Amino acid sequence: MNNWPIKKIAIILCVLALLPLLPLAFGYFPAIGDMRDVFIPLESFFREQQLQGNIPAWSPAVSFGFPILASAQIGFFYPLLFFLRFLPIYLGLPLAIIIHICATAIGMFLFARKLKMSNEGAALTTLSFVLSQFIWQHITHLNIFLTIAWFPWQMLMVHTLFQKKEITKKDITILAIIFGIPFLIPIFLSAMWAV
Repeated sequence: MNNWPIKKIAIILCVLALLPLLPLAFGYFPAIGDMRDVFIPLESFFREQQLQGNIPAWSPAVSFGFPILASAQIGFFYPLLFFLRFLPIYLGLPLAIIIHICATAIGMFLFARKLKMSNEGAALTTLSFVLSQFIWQHITHLNIFLTIAWFPWQMLMVHTLFQKKEITKKDITILAIIFGIPFLIPIFLSAMWAV
């Protein structure tokens, strides 16, 4: 495996990381708990408002009205969800989960390799992280699930910067993006760092 190209290893890791999502191929989606009660209705409302060209600042359907943009759940302005809302929700939400699992796997593998692990060690580290109970128990907590995907990339960037002799403006910009975009999901800080 040490002689395999990184691209091939990344594809294999993504396939293995996606095995728990195999039920999606048969039409099953984990629409239970918070996914059913919070995220699907919220994303449906966001999608409807976005397609109408509105910023969903207020939802009259909750109680006597609710400032929906202030909700501490999934964010309207999170870039990937913003683009996936142009798809029907039954395609967009599963695709968001698939993309984030692959991003988590690739990020963790690259971080492990940056720590000078062998390909085998990096693959084992990646699968241990991406198939962990913490990640999969939060599949119905979309805000936590999506945020976790950024964690390996954040560790990779910080480690890379600590090894540099001089940090450039470009480095600071990338760092700000990698640490800033997850706040668009948004999520409570305590949940974000519970990993």
